[in-house]
Amino acid sequence: MINKKVISSIAITSLFFGASCVFAASGDNAGPIKGVKHQINDSGQDVNISSGLIGEKYEVNDSGQVVNTAGGVKPILNDISGNEAEETIRDLIAKGIVHGDNHNQFNPDKMIKREELATMVATMFDLQHVGTVQDFDDVPMNRWSYPSIEAAKNIFATLEPNSDTNFHPTAGIKREEATEVIIMAVMSKNPNVKLQDADAADQFLRSKISDTNAISISFRPYIATAMKNNLIEASDKGYFLPQDMLSRAQAATFLDRLFTNGLMSDDHSASDSSEADASTGSN
Repeated sequence: MINKKVISSIAITSLFFGASCVFAASGDNAGPIKGVKHQINDSGQDVNISSGLIGEKYEVNDSGQVVNTAGGVKPILNDISGNEAEETIRDLIAKGIVHGDNHNQFNPDKMIKREELATMVATMFDLQHVGTVQDFDDVPMNRWSYPSIEAAKNIFATLEPNSDTNFHPTAGIKREEATEVIIMAVMSKNPNVKLQDADAADQFLRSKISDTNAISISFRPYIATAMKNNLIEASDKGYFLPQDMLSRAQAATFLDRLFTNGLMSDDHSASDSSEADASTGSN
């Protein structure tokens, strides 16, 4: 039997190895309001108060289903059963990191969009946007992903040409690019994780995977660091496929491994475990 966990949805539809977003926080009864009515709460989250209850409240029931108990029991994410990442997706839902879309689907095999990954990373690592400036021409302040993109912009910065004033929020992201983004986020929160130097990374990757030459040179230290920390791995045939687009299920697996390998604690803070320090490479 699975222990019940009550969590608040502050979530995304996005999940290495989720597209409209619904941001919500649990709250008090707001009265009998009919229809759909959205309101920005004190935390800056967009919540639906039409049912008389602000936000949504989730529990994992005895059958392992994530249900919405705010306005009655309602199963969600009806497309992950049997998926190889099902357990990790459910775990991230229970931790309040990800959520399904308006059709109760996660779409695990779909390509993850850059704005979805930015939202995922900002939620996971508690990155906050405190400015009032629009930094990207294609991410206006009224776009749902604006706060997360602005909060995570420094982590994505090395992926953007200096002359590019767009974020390309709906574009996909390659596996090698996503690895850099997530490792940079990890290192910003966990001083135990050290980036592999270029030579050591190249040597390590050639001993582990068959397509090292397909990895852009600048991304190799990040991929080696991720592999050293057991966050990603090669396929059964020994390929990493760095130029392939990252899927939502793959992103869920990458994130969940931060918890299972001791690099993040359940409250989303960096773990101070000696095991994580021992598994890192040299500077």
